[in-house]
Amino acid sequence: MARNTKRDVERTRAHIELGAAKLRAGGDPQIADTLEALLQPYGYRLLVVDRAPARDGQNDMNLAISVAEPLRAAILAEADRTESNLSAVLTDGLQRALDGKWTPPPASRARRNSGIVKVNLNVPVDADTLKSLRAKLPEMTGRLGYKVTPPQIALSWLVQEFGLEEQLND
Repeated sequence: MARNTKRDVERTRAHIELGAAKLRAGGDPQIADTLEALLQPYGYRLLVVDRAPARDGQNDMNLAISVAEPLRAAILAEADRTESNLSAVLTDGLQRALDGKWTPPPASRARRNSGIVKVNLNVPVDADTLKSLRAKLPEMTGRLGYKVTPPQIALSWLVQEFGLEEQLND
C-alpha cells in the first residue's frame, strides 16, 4: 500500500474543503457538512463501520495464520461483504474439525522461491476450542494420514466458507 506524503494529505484536505464550499454554495449544505466532518480530528472514523463482536472476547486466544497476501485480502473482503465475524466463523470451523463434522484437506505448499509474499492473518478464536483442538492434533494427524495444524485447519475452513478455493493456488 502506498504511503501518503504530507503534500498528498494537504492536497486531499484542500480538495475536500473546496468541494464542501462548492456544495454549500450550490445548495447542498448536508453534503458539505459531511465533507467538513471528515476533516475534523478522527473524521476518517465516519468511513469505518463499527462492528460489535459476536462474542464477548473474554476467552479468546489469537490464532496467527500465515497466508499469501492476496488471499488474506480476499478473505477480509469476503468477510466484510458478507458482514461475517471472522472470530465466530473460525471458531465454528475449528469446532467442526474437532467434532469430526468437517475434515480439513491436506495443506497445499507454495513452491520455494516462488515470490509469494506471506503475511499473517490474526484472528481471535475461543481459547477452549483451540486448546482442545491442539490436544487432538496427534490423533487427527494419524487418522488422516497427513499433518494438520490449527493455522492450516483455519485457513482451509476460511477458504471453503468464503468460496475462495481458486485463490488458494494463485
